[in-house]
Formats: sequence, C-alpha cells, structure tokens
Amino acid sequence: HRLNDLWGFSSADIWAVGNQGTVLHYDGSSWTAMDVPIQTDLVSVWGPSPGDIWAVGPGTDNAIHYARGKWEVVRFKTQYLHVVRGSGADNFWVLGANGFAAHNDGMKWTESVIATYGSPRSARALWSSQDGSAWSIDNNGQVSLFKKDTWTSILQKLDIGAGFSITSADNNYWAVGSGGIAHTTGQSKWTQDILPAPAPGDYYSFSDIWAANMNDLWAVGSSRYRGLLLHWNGQEWKVFDSPSQGGLVAVWGSSPTDVWAVGDVGNMIHWDGVGWQQYSKDAAAGQTLNKSWGADAHDIWTVGSQGTITHWDGNRWTLNTTKKYGNLTGIWGSKSDNIWVVGDAGLSLHYQAGVWTLGSIIGPENIAAIWLAADGNGFAVGGKKIFSLQNG
Repeated sequence: HRLNDLWGFSSADIWAVGNQGTVLHYDGSSWTAMDVPIQTDLVSVWGPSPGDIWAVGPGTDNAIHYARGKWEVVRFKTQYLHVVRGSGADNFWVLGANGFAAHNDGMKWTESVIATYGSPRSARALWSSQDGSAWSIDNNGQVSLFKKDTWTSILQKLDIGAGFSITSADNNYWAVGSGGIAHTTGQSKWTQDILPAPAPGDYYSFSDIWAANMNDLWAVGSSRYRGLLLHWNGQEWKVFDSPSQGGLVAVWGSSPTDVWAVGDVGNMIHWDGVGWQQYSKDAAAGQTLNKSWGADAHDIWTVGSQGTITHWDGNRWTLNTTKKYGNLTGIWGSKSDNIWVVGDAGLSLHYQAGVWTLGSIIGPENIAAIWLAADGNGFAVGGKKIFSLQNG
C-alpha cells in the first residue's frame, strides 16, 4: 500500500504509515508490519518517545495510539484528521478538517476550532513550541497562532500568493510567497511588507529568502525580463540590478558578504558585499539548478537538470560530473566527503573520497520523503515502498 509519512528516533527505531491501516516499524535490521485495529488510511505519524506513537487519518476510526506494546483506537469528532505533531508527551496536537484541533496536555484532550479568515479550513501543517504556543497552516495558506488558550488568525487579509520559503533572524520572521513578503516580530501579527512596484508591463514572482540578520535580507525570484533581487536594509526593500537573465530559484549565504543565488539556465550569481557578479554558466552547462547544500563557504554543491552537479571551492565553480543522469532533485551530506544526490526515477549518486559514483537505482518511483540519521543510515519512501540506505 502507499506510504505517506515517516517518524524516527534513531536509525534503529523508525515508523512509517500508509493507506489501509499500514503501519511499519524498523528495528535496525528489518521492517515489520504491525497488526493495528483499523483499516483507515493513515497520513501522519508522530511520537514523543519510543514506545509512545500516534498515527492519524480520515475515517470514523481516525486515530490510533501505541503504548505498553499494543495499539488502541482513539476517536475524534471530525472524520478527517491530517496531522499529529508536538513538542512532548505533555504538549501535542491533532489537527483536521474544518479547523478542528485537539490538544493533549499529558492528562486529557481539549478540543478547539482554529481561527481563520473566513470559514474554518483544513489544517495541513503544525509547529509546536515547548512554551505551549503553536502555529498551523491551512490548505489556503493561512497561518494561525495558538497562545494563551486561544487560536488567532495571523495572515488576515494578506495576499502574498503561494508560500515558498520562511527565514528568521534575531527573533524576527519573514515568509515569502510568489506574490509578496510578510513579516512578524514573533510577538505581533504578520504584516505584508511594502515592496517596490514593478515597471509597467513587468511582474515580480518570488521563490526564496535568506537572512544574514534582521537588517540584511535577500529575496530572489523572477521578473519578466531577468532574475529578481530584492534587499532589506532594515528600513525598506530595494530592487538590485540582477546580472542573471534567467529566473533565480534559491539563495544561500555564509555571511553578509558571501551570498549566492542560483536558478534557471545555469545562472549562478554572487554578492561580495559591494555588488552582484555573474559567474560563468559553463559550470552548470546551461541547466536549471534545483537544490544546493554546503559544508562551509568554501565547499558548496548545487544539483539540477540533466545530471548537473556543480561545486564551489572558494575560488571557482566547476562542473563536477558531465554524465547525463536526468533531473537531480535533492542533495544531502553528513560531512564534506559523504554526500548523496537523488533524482527522477529513483536515481542515486554518492560522493566520497573526491569521486561521484552511480548508486543503485532506488526504484522506478519518485521519492516522496527521505530521512537520514547522523551515522549516515537512512530511509526514503516513494510510491508504495520504503527504501533503506545502510552505512551511508
């Protein structure tokens, strides 16, 4: 059956849930299918500690709890639960359709309705703090805050488009969507930032944001004619001329004077604290760059379409592989000489001792989620399968 979510405590204690009541557990050597008392599709799994696990999904029997070596059914009023998450056994939440929320304080469940602008919607994601506060995001992109026993809609009347990225600095938070940028101090409501207006016939579409500090942020994206660069100086957002003619997808920096932005057709541009410079597209062979990962300012990797892998050594970008492996979509490293790249159709590549090698084909499925432990062992889920990485 299709698998939907993963939760783990170590490389020898991992849980996976999926459709038709599928619950699997990994003990470090093998996966075991658990006998559970429901056939409901399970979409989210979480636990505060080993041996204390919750899983939820849609249906009349929509939640199960594992404790003292057995599973038991727990029923909630709504028939559609989407997520279970928390910070500990005395502070966790179950969220569902029509703004449904239930909180467990370690002793009892307390139900509430999440406040949203307009009709209550279905919560899809949750972040919970140890101080008892919580943030939720619904299927319309609205953010709500739970504090002092009350849910409050935060993004009322804001229109920043589909959300792509969030960053923080000095207890301030910024969210970027395709159509704008929003900001909060963490103690106040979100407000939509005032941005420079595009020229007649032009448009701005944002994709990523990065903060050096609360007075030094970069937002990147696309305009009609070239890559988009906006900078926050603590007072206002200003547009910077971009040397990139293609759209920019991602931005990352190691310091205020060392910032990189990458994107379409192999564009790589660098900020040195004075200006943005275009680096040769030859390093990326004109391909779109999708993801980046860096060990430090002198060891940065990007991956992209048609098997493109590029590396920055502190002085220049080089194309690290010329073989056409297809679209590369993700990169992760536990250290500078142990890096894994994944791509379309189950492709995997491994970097060690200065050499990239083709890993085994994970499977024909697209990878939906990946989890890796500090020891390099990990798991990926795709389609209806779990894939294991051992001694990574």
